[in-house]
Amino acid sequence: SARGYLDTLGEPELLETIRASLEENRVDLYLQPIVSLPQRKLRFYEALSRLRAENGSVIMPAQYIKVAAPAGLMSVVDNLLLFRCVQIVRRLTQKNRDVGVFCNISGDTLTDTEFFPQFLEYMQHNRDLAGQIIFEFAQDAVVKAGAKGEQNLAYLANLGFALSMDHVENLGIDFAKLKSLGFRHLKLNARTLLGGMGNARAAVGPEDFKTLLARNGVNLIVERVEDEKAVVQLLDYAVELGQG
Repeated sequence: SARGYLDTLGEPELLETIRASLEENRVDLYLQPIVSLPQRKLRFYEALSRLRAENGSVIMPAQYIKVAAPAGLMSVVDNLLLFRCVQIVRRLTQKNRDVGVFCNISGDTLTDTEFFPQFLEYMQHNRDLAGQIIFEFAQDAVVKAGAKGEQNLAYLANLGFALSMDHVENLGIDFAKLKSLGFRHLKLNARTLLGGMGNARAAVGPEDFKTLLARNGVNLIVERVEDEKAVVQLLDYAVELGQG
């Protein structure tokens, strides 16, 4: 199978495959819906990137990040993803201005002194999309952002773009600070909310978590919602947005 073929590649060959995919712009964007609960009305999409090798096999983020990040290629991936995101959002908003798109940016890109200023300039020219594009960063990237990275986040927020945090492992967060950096959304894995709050060092129980965030102006989105049983449990905790 195509996937099997990728598994047989060593890192240098995989890196070469990734480089070629980027140079030939074989970057696909998949949109995963985020819906309101319980009505399931479409509220947002998350844009997920996949690279395609020449033989058509799909390279998943887990595969390409491992190799692309050490080679300093994540900014290139993010760059292409971003252009694609902006194109899609322009098309979507002609039809429906109520739908926003979450676009992921890696920690490498956030602190990339060459790429990030160009990115900010590009978004400055596309500020009219500020209501429709939400930039998403992993918790780890935000923690390691340093003063320069935080400045970059604040700059994006000042342009009017909302920020979102995902891959949240530690809930002992200063939510007021998060809000001051421009974060308006936090994505939490359904498993964490439904049984891992203690391990994640949350200050409150799952039934109060959404209220705690809301008090700090941050919106809760629960991701990886896999089945109906989980939906029923989430409704008990007043969760209004789900993805999965």
